[in-house]
Amino acid sequence: ALLLWSVTAAAQTGVAPLKLDGSSGMIPAAQAALALEDPGHALQVGDVVQAHAAGRLRPALGSTSRGEINFGYSKSAWWLALPLQTPADAPARWLLEIGYASLDLLEVHVPRAGGGFERMVAGDLQPFSERPHPHRNLVFPLQLQPGQDQTLYLRVVSAGNLTIPLALWQPEALARHDQTAYTVLSLYYGMLLALGLYNLLLFMTTRDINFLAYVAFTAAM
Repeated sequence: ALLLWSVTAAAQTGVAPLKLDGSSGMIPAAQAALALEDPGHALQVGDVVQAHAAGRLRPALGSTSRGEINFGYSKSAWWLALPLQTPADAPARWLLEIGYASLDLLEVHVPRAGGGFERMVAGDLQPFSERPHPHRNLVFPLQLQPGQDQTLYLRVVSAGNLTIPLALWQPEALARHDQTAYTVLSLYYGMLLALGLYNLLLFMTTRDINFLAYVAFTAAM
């Protein structure tokens, strides 16, 4: 009943649920998210579900026009509700990507078929080996229920900038995207490595300390 009320509350805020029809490999999700600030870090997922049902959540996209949620620097915990529409012919397997790996702690609460929520955790303060999906960004595997509307709840805490780019991917589409991204990153780090080695050779030849400083700079990058 709480999940049904949460979908009704989303409609009352003027934010349409995100439709996952499988026609696109990647679906930007920030425009469908609703937000609630938790200054005292006291709210649990059940409290947020009730607040959602009462219409107390507001659209997360406000001052930004880049399609990503940004709460700036905040000591509060922030909750996001992401209402989803999954048609009967929609794929069941999805990957939720938060494309900003510097967030300290991010929890995703996924509704279970029998009630309650499954909790997954990632963040740059968590061991990489404990991430629910091995990826340079924060990625969470979802097994949704086609033909049923449901709502995901996210909790975000970070000492740095609270930027939250949300996207839902088909697993194969994210893998193809990663191939391109890692190619670009390989070129970038390869150029840094070449610059560092070149300046190390110059230092060994000239004994000029400035070249060694540049080697340290590129190594830090």
